[in-house]
Amino acid sequence: AYRRGDAGKRAVTRPVTRVGSLGFDLGGTDGDKLRPEAEAQGLVEDAASVLFATECLRGPVAQAYLGLLTQIALKASPTRLFTAYGAFFRAQSTTGAASFSDHVIDEIITGANNPLAELCALGGRPPTAIELNAAKADLDLLQNLCVSETTVLRWCEKLAANATPRRKQPASWILAAETLGGGGERSKESDDNSSTDDEWKPATLAQPIAAPARPSARTLLREQVANAWAWSDSLPALMTHWTNVGTGEVGARSVLRWTGLKTGFKGAWVGEELGSDAYLGRYGEDDDDYVVQSIVGAGTAWMAVEADFKSRPSTEKARAAILAELTKEKPAHVLLHGPPGVGKRFAMRSAIGETFGAGVRCVQMHRGDLRSLAEILCEIAKHPRVKFVLFLEMPLCLTPYAEFHNELVGAMDG
Repeated sequence: AYRRGDAGKRAVTRPVTRVGSLGFDLGGTDGDKLRPEAEAQGLVEDAASVLFATECLRGPVAQAYLGLLTQIALKASPTRLFTAYGAFFRAQSTTGAASFSDHVIDEIITGANNPLAELCALGGRPPTAIELNAAKADLDLLQNLCVSETTVLRWCEKLAANATPRRKQPASWILAAETLGGGGERSKESDDNSSTDDEWKPATLAQPIAAPARPSARTLLREQVANAWAWSDSLPALMTHWTNVGTGEVGARSVLRWTGLKTGFKGAWVGEELGSDAYLGRYGEDDDDYVVQSIVGAGTAWMAVEADFKSRPSTEKARAAILAELTKEKPAHVLLHGPPGVGKRFAMRSAIGETFGAGVRCVQMHRGDLRSLAEILCEIAKHPRVKFVLFLEMPLCLTPYAEFHNELVGAMDG
């Protein structure tokens, strides 16, 4: 089409196309545009970018998950792909968590080896802007990383279908895989404004750490993080948790044992990482004795009360004297001895257990641990707001130069 210009020149006009409607492809179909390998590669890079919360990705479940994403990113063969998926399936099913996302959030709540979490538990100064920004970035990266188990399964199925030769899993396998992560339906009671604007205040060194959080408290915090639009919005609530109960095993257990210089303290009644006892105390009901014992320690003596000693007046008297000493601001060493079977251990554990509600942590020691006493005390010094009781159970010999005599005397002399 042409038109005559004002100066008598011919000007070119472009044809106009009428548009009836606009459409947007949001990628909601299972067409060829889906590229699982690119998505998985992005998630692996997100994991590599974590700054503070790296401990969340070092456990067996997270490592299995990252291994599966790596195989997807490499467009691995169906054999490698489903071997990696099986490893993730087995690891995730042992945690007790409803989904991988819940497991990661719980690792965040635990705060092990997280500099910001340790600063909150230590008290004394507020975090810097760098520390806060790093923690927020980590939370958002971990949120991106926690793709639903259903999505990961679909990626595996698509890659297997496009492989040469093609591979299609049996219907029973698909059914089993689809149940993974299916139990993590969020509580509908949690509102959309789950993030908190409450001002966080650092603790002073005079403020003691509280007792470990019960499963119900961890569940509420886990849901608050999971239901936040961005996980970084829940950072004040996480910082408050770390400030109140501490981090790592010290923040999660009342009775601890020394496992070595590299691994530090571990819950006294906690199994291996993939054992049935590994995650007890995180999920369950508050009145579940099995869960409570996993927080406190094996055996009922830790939770025995005064009424349990009515038939043993002498043991009851010893327990009262031990408890009176432990509740002092600066308690002295307590040495309890007597013939076998009179209830020494029962009285001591019961008295120590009485203080757990006030946040006291007990390090259960055997005589071989005396040789590691310096390392144990160095580890304790990292938690200045926690009151520790070192509980040594050993056949006692006060004869000079007897085995462990010098170590024991040195320990009691300070």
